[in-house]
Amino acid sequence: MGPTDTMPQWERLPAEIRYAVFEVLVPRERGMVLKHGLSQYSLVCKDWQPFFEKRLYRYLSLTQDSLHDFRRLVVRQRGLVKHIWLEIELSDDGCDTCLVCRQPPSRHSHHSNAFQAITRLWQALTSWDRDQVACPPGSLTLEISGQFPRHLEPIFRYRRTLPVGIDHLYGQVHCVSPDCGSHLLQVQVVGCFVLRRQTQHAFWPEAVAGLLHSLPNLGSVTYEPWWPLHSPPPAYLDPGHCRVITEALPKALRELTLSEDFEDYHSARRAYSMSRTYTSHRPKLMGAPDAAVGQALAERSLRLVRLSATNIVDAQDFFAAVDPAWVWGSLTSLSLTSHLLVYKKPCAHVTCLLVQAGVAALQMPQLKWMSIWNVTGGNACVFSYEATDEHTMIKWRGTRHMRLDLEVADVWSRVAELYTGRDLTIGTRGVPHTQHYGSTLRPP
Repeated sequence: MGPTDTMPQWERLPAEIRYAVFEVLVPRERGMVLKHGLSQYSLVCKDWQPFFEKRLYRYLSLTQDSLHDFRRLVVRQRGLVKHIWLEIELSDDGCDTCLVCRQPPSRHSHHSNAFQAITRLWQALTSWDRDQVACPPGSLTLEISGQFPRHLEPIFRYRRTLPVGIDHLYGQVHCVSPDCGSHLLQVQVVGCFVLRRQTQHAFWPEAVAGLLHSLPNLGSVTYEPWWPLHSPPPAYLDPGHCRVITEALPKALRELTLSEDFEDYHSARRAYSMSRTYTSHRPKLMGAPDAAVGQALAERSLRLVRLSATNIVDAQDFFAAVDPAWVWGSLTSLSLTSHLLVYKKPCAHVTCLLVQAGVAALQMPQLKWMSIWNVTGGNACVFSYEATDEHTMIKWRGTRHMRLDLEVADVWSRVAELYTGRDLTIGTRGVPHTQHYGSTLRPP
């Protein structure tokens, strides 16, 4: 049977059978789609092209070296791109003062390299803004990170976290503060911005603010800054977070995730390296968030739909800033951490916090989920409120035993009656001490 005989047979196959054949051909490793070979399959015929190009271009990983080809080659396929990850390759030969954060990192040469890479990507994406049929405003996710040089690619390519001690082998991690300011073009197509804590070069709040100012259509932001490795934290760090929250986040923002994770594996790696190098500045693996950041976030959250803030603010500061006249008209999900949930704090303080949370929830008519939690040294506690079509419940789960008293039950019963019309269910569940707290914090 010749080629002219096979294609009619293929076209007569039901669409679901052809789709199943395509899925078998897609290369995978550990459940993840591999791009190697997808481009060859997309060239077989026009019938194959849409399926394989969709998977080939959906997620693009770029470096500054590939930006020229990206602008030249990705034209017809722009509408297929959903996520761009810009990996800015920076040298690891910066000064050591950057690691302990004693001075604002404004003098390092890799700042200009980062700015050039960001500027070139922004210039390319502004041309996408003119093609609003294929690339409607807010349709693209943009992720940025600062990475080790290309010579480490065989070991660390695509890894979100790195082995403990890698700093000692390959140099310290550093801080990046490209002078974005008002120099960046406005990019309309980006609707989601991601800056994870697993980047090997930190981006400082001033740089993040400049990036966010240039992305006016953001509906979702994930911002995970590095926590300061010494105490007290630098004076300019918390005001920088406040400026990001109050000035840089666009008005259209609906989802915000902030995380300054003290227990993170990547942060522990940095703390280990620092303690070996700076014996007089050994890091504290826990610190109190600045109250001003919590106050700023409380007011900024009024227009949000979902908010998650881990360690960068304390729930106590967030709820203390609540104005009785405020109404969170759209907020459906709220997750905060608090140092009051650790063992050393009296139960009365925890009760006061949970009552404050309930009073605030009376001003959140759309709220479906709230959690206040803490994880410290193998101990984990979480208070949760959940409103579904079947039940309205508050629950305490954790390694710390605590009974929810009448004050807590009363205020949350008012929330349940006001917004769900159902009686409140109250539950508690103890868990053993553990180093793995995912099961403790997971919703029931």
